[in-house]
Amino acid sequence: VIFVVLTTQAVQCAGEEYIFRGVLFRAIGSFFSTEITSVIIGGVISSVLFMAGHLSVNPWENLSYLVFGMSMAVVTWRTGGLESAVAMHSINNTFILLVGAFQPEDTTSKNGIAAILIEVVIVITVTLVFSWVASRENIIRSAQPVQSPFQPNQYRPGQMPFQPGYVPQSPRVYPGQYGPQYVPQPPRVYPGQYAPQYLQPPRSAQPQNNSVPGQYGSSWQLPPQFPWQRPPNQPN
Repeated sequence: VIFVVLTTQAVQCAGEEYIFRGVLFRAIGSFFSTEITSVIIGGVISSVLFMAGHLSVNPWENLSYLVFGMSMAVVTWRTGGLESAVAMHSINNTFILLVGAFQPEDTTSKNGIAAILIEVVIVITVTLVFSWVASRENIIRSAQPVQSPFQPNQYRPGQMPFQPGYVPQSPRVYPGQYGPQYVPQPPRVYPGQYAPQYLQPPRSAQPQNNSVPGQYGSSWQLPPQFPWQRPPNQPN
């Protein structure tokens, strides 16, 4: 009996918690805008359904099922998950079955009613302890939805991301950048040509002042690249 109880109760309790607190409690509470309203109404309705699923001819047992369902709803709400409720449900059912197997008691008798009331008090006490620990540890019960990735704003090099209608009072720029009014313009060149600052002296260039071959210096002169750069009276 003990082996059967230990191997089956956890699965059964987890299934009940997923159905009544994981699905019904959250689904019913989602119809209400405020958190406390959704917890109360969702907890009451799911607990009544939980009691109906364990319906007994003994009203005291039905009361214990209702209180237990409400307690599990509060634990689920305060901890933000079903783990604590599943563990508490499993321990409660295992204890009841083991005690009932070795010491059966009529639940309609005075001793049986007293045992049910003691169980209710224990469940409420444990629920309050779980709620206190959850509030002390500041457990996150919900999270914001993940933001979809977006392309950051792109600005042309050397410009500041000014807002529309904003007139800067001083040329404040980012480090290493020019202000909008000081953006240098690259020199215009013909297609297929390098800009003047990137030209390398051709091999036909002749050194002046007897500089050492293979070294560049101020004595190396580039031939004119454009007609308007040639000296006057120089043939094309």
